Amino acid sequence: MQTNKLWTKQFISVSLINFLLTLVFYLLMVTIATFAINHYQSSISQSGLVSGIFIISGVIGRLFAGYFINRFGLKRLLLITIIICLAIISIYFINTNVQFLILIRLLHGIPHGMALTIISSIATQIIPESRKSEGISYYSMSTTLATAFGLFLGILMIHYISFSILFSFCFIIMCIALIMSIFIKAPKSSEFKTASVNLEKVHRFLKISLSQESYLLV
Repeated sequence: MQTNKLWTKQFISVSLINFLLTLVFYLLMVTIATFAINHYQSSISQSGLVSGIFIISGVIGRLFAGYFINRFGLKRLLLITIIICLAIISIYFINTNVQFLILIRLLHGIPHGMALTIISSIATQIIPESRKSEGISYYSMSTTLATAFGLFLGILMIHYISFSILFSFCFIIMCIALIMSIFIKAPKSSEFKTASVNLEKVHRFLKISLSQESYLLV
């Protein structure tokens, strides 16, 4: 039946957007510490903070994504967060200092974490109930593939191209994600609840989010 169809245009688009967002995450994660050392002569601890603070702010973005989804809706908030990410990526080209770079990474992680949460929320809602487990498994493959490609391309790029080209590449990827996001049809977000926060659930959420996003640094 049509209602049980998994590989729709919407599902493929959402999976590709998730792939692109995750790809940018790992491209910058694996290269930004080297950028801080080479361009700002930062210490090892400072370069580690430049890389790791993105994960912390990404968790903050995920934590408050539900509240803003209720206010703006899934699709509108997705477009807003990607546009903010594009604006912040353009700031990477500005030659300042390592302290400002840490601030930019902190600000970048929040909308990026929100965008990843939003696109995952859209994916889980458009997958037919009868094929939910199968659909989530295929959707998760986009994250796995982006992780592999992001790490490989990031390490390759820092040896053969300049960081300005790398940032330009990330900017183009986010532009593609933005264009694709314009054409997806996101379901209503009325099911998100933000009235109360259970501390135990928040602790569990933070633990899971950090374990998913920080294994690269272990």
